[in-house]
Amino acid sequence: MVLSRELSRLSRTDKDWCQLMELCQVFNTLIADAENLYDLNRLDDQLVLGIKGTLSVVELKALKFRLQQGREAKAKRGELGWRLAPGYVTDPVAQIVKDPNLRVQQAIALVFKKFRELGSIRQTHRWFHEEAIELPVNKALGGQFLLAWQLPTVSFVNDVLHNPLYAGAYVYGRRPTEVVVKQGGGNAAHDRPRTPASLLPTNHPGYISWAQYQRNQDIMRSNGGNFTQDESALAMRSGQGLLTGLLHCARCGRKLHIRYWGKSGTAARYVCVGDFATGGQYCLGFGGATVNKRLSEEILKVISPRGLNASIAAIERLSNQDSDRRYSASYNNCNTNRNARLTSMTRPIPPTAWWRMCWSNAGTTSSKHWKGCRAS
Repeated sequence: MVLSRELSRLSRTDKDWCQLMELCQVFNTLIADAENLYDLNRLDDQLVLGIKGTLSVVELKALKFRLQQGREAKAKRGELGWRLAPGYVTDPVAQIVKDPNLRVQQAIALVFKKFRELGSIRQTHRWFHEEAIELPVNKALGGQFLLAWQLPTVSFVNDVLHNPLYAGAYVYGRRPTEVVVKQGGGNAAHDRPRTPASLLPTNHPGYISWAQYQRNQDIMRSNGGNFTQDESALAMRSGQGLLTGLLHCARCGRKLHIRYWGKSGTAARYVCVGDFATGGQYCLGFGGATVNKRLSEEILKVISPRGLNASIAAIERLSNQDSDRRYSASYNNCNTNRNARLTSMTRPIPPTAWWRMCWSNAGTTSSKHWKGCRAS
C-alpha cells in the first residue's frame, strides 16, 4: 500500500503519475490518502485517481505560469534583481549606482577606452597583461560574492564588453534557453541571443552610452572572420594576401583559407578545405599571385581617371602658387626701389658739397644769396 497525505504530491508530472498508477495496478498495490482507499483494479477508483492527478498537474502548471508572469512584469519595471557585475552596487533604495570606489570605476572605464583604441577583445586582453593591470572581479568566498583584483581573462573582458549593464541599460531575456534534441538521444539547452523581452536603456548611470555600446557590438561581430555580417570590416591580420577572408568557394560556399609557402613564407595560395577534415579532399585551390595582380589592375583601372584629375588639379594649384610667389617678389622689388628713391631724395647734403654748390653759383647769384650761404 502507498500512503499519502495528499495524492497531488505524488503527481509532479503526468509521466510520473501515470507510471505510478501502472505499477500499482500490475502489482495489486493499494493507494490511500487521508480520506479514501483506492484499488486501481477497479475502474471507478482508477478514474477518480486519474482526474485528481490531472487536476494536480494543471494546478502546478498554473502556479508556474503565474510566477513567470510576475517575474516578467517585475523585469519590465526594472525591479527584478540579480547579482550585479563589478563596477555597480545597489544603494539603500535598491537603485543601481556606480561603485563608490574610484579605483573600480577607473578600471572598468579603462576596459572600454582600450577597446576603442585597439578594436579587438584579444588585443585588449593582451594589453592589460603586458601592463600588469588588474581588474575587479566577483569571487564567491564564504557563501557570498566579494570583490577581488586579478589579471583579467579573455572571457571576463568579453563579458564586460557584451554586458549592456555598463551602458546604463536594464535588460531581461537577452539569452533565453531553448531545449533541442541531439542526434543519438539526450536533450541539451542552448543560449541563443535575441531581442530582449525587457529593455530600459536609461535605467542607471553607465560607463558608456547606449550608442557606443551598439558600435562596440558591431565591431565585435565584424571581428569574427567566419561569422561576420560585414565582410569589408574584418579584423586586420598579417600576410601578403590582398583578399584574405573575403573570398568564398563557388562550389560549396565555404570561406577560402589562405596558406603561405616558399622559403620566405610570402607565396600566398587560397584553399577551400572542403571535407578534408573528415577524410575527404580539398574542394579547390589556386595561387594568390595572379589574383593579387588582377585585383591591382582593377583597382588602378578604377582610380586612374581620378588620379589624372587629381594630378591636373595639383599642377594648377602649384602653378597658381608659383604665380602668387612671382607677383609677391615683383611687388616687393618695386617697393624696395621706391623706398630707395625716396630715401635718396630726402637725404641731407654734406657741408662740403653745400659750400661747393654755393661757390659755383657765386658769380650768378645775388650778394644776398652769397651772404646767406656764408651765414649757413
